[in-house]
Amino acid sequence: MIENKFRWTVTGAVTVTGAVTVTGAVTVTGAVTVTGAVTVTTAVTVTRAVTVTGAVTVNGGVTVTGAVTVTGAVTVNGAVTVTGAVTVNGGVTVTGAVTVTGAVTVNGGVTVTGAVTVTTAVTVTTAVNVTGAVTVTTAVTVTGEVTVIRAVTVNGGVTVTGAVTVTGAVTVTGAVNVTEAVTVTTAVTVNGEVTVTTAVTVTGAVTVTGAVNVTEAVTVTTAVTVTGEVTVTTAVTVTRTVTVTGAVTVNGGVTVTGAVTVTGAVTLTGAVTVCRHILIDMKNFSLFLSV
Repeated sequence: MIENKFRWTVTGAVTVTGAVTVTGAVTVTGAVTVTGAVTVTTAVTVTRAVTVTGAVTVNGGVTVTGAVTVTGAVTVNGAVTVTGAVTVNGGVTVTGAVTVTGAVTVNGGVTVTGAVTVTTAVTVTTAVNVTGAVTVTTAVTVTGEVTVIRAVTVNGGVTVTGAVTVTGAVTVTGAVNVTEAVTVTTAVTVNGEVTVTTAVTVTGAVTVTGAVNVTEAVTVTTAVTVTGEVTVTTAVTVTRTVTVTGAVTVNGGVTVTGAVTVTGAVTLTGAVTVCRHILIDMKNFSLFLSV
């Protein structure tokens, strides 16, 4: 075991095969390879590639400007800033803010209780739990379950094949593709196309400015505003006001207990039940009912 209680400054490559415990500041300008457990109780700054195959625990801030590859569990209680690519094959737990400007690939569980800011592509194949705000400015691909209890802002496309639960506001300016169940309990704003092939439950306001394609059941308990074309091939239940300015095609049953306003063409081949008034712009009226 290597133990150091003073400041470390290393300008060359570092290779360690045993456990490492550091209680003083660490600055490394060369590549770092560690195959044993690492425990650091202070700030760490690395300007080159980092490869760790053992568990990592850091109680201070971490700043890395080179690529990071970790195959063991990672626990960080301080802020994390990475400007290079990040690949993690083990679990990650971070209680401080996370800022990443390089590509992120995670194959292990991720738990973050601080804010997350990512400006590059993110690929996650496992469960993600975030209790802080999430801001992503590029494409996101998730094949595992995602739970977020704070606001989410994504400026790139989003592809999710696992279940998604969000209790904070969601803003997406890119296309959204979802193949698993989605539950959102707050406001949702999407400026790109939305494709959903599974059940969706939304209890907050929904605003979509792109086309919407849904092949599974949709339940919305709040106001819905859509300015793009809407195609639904399954049942839709809405208990609040619905406003659509684009064409609407529904092949499944529709139940609405709030007011409905449509200024685009409407095609319905399933049953329609409305407990409030309907206002349709007659200039674009095209209604076919098969009930």
